[in-house]
Amino acid sequence: MSQGEQNGKAETGQAVGAERRTDERFPCELESFCREQGAGRGEWLALRVHNISSTGIGLVTPHAVRPGTVLVIRLVNHKRGVSRPIVVRVMHATPQPDGWLVGATFVRRLTPESLRELASDGPTA
Repeated sequence: MSQGEQNGKAETGQAVGAERRTDERFPCELESFCREQGAGRGEWLALRVHNISSTGIGLVTPHAVRPGTVLVIRLVNHKRGVSRPIVVRVMHATPQPDGWLVGATFVRRLTPESLRELASDGPTA
């Protein structure tokens, strides 16, 4: 444990466990698949989207993914007829009763329109 963690602060000077995200997160249940970037024609693994914002995504996966790993995620919203690949970098993986909660940031921020398409259950207005 570092001196900063012993004092209740991360190396960045923020309290350990403090919320650093500023963008609103939206809960959602999207069908999703991922594979490690550069895996070529590697196997796509099923996962569940826990929440999404314009800058990142929370995923529930059956296994841990190392921080720093770059994934290509295929997000599918059947109700909206939307399917798109998105590249993310894994920031953390935390064990959960039903798998691992994996937090990742988007390599490119989602536009408000893309976020609405992916996060909403109903048709666009």
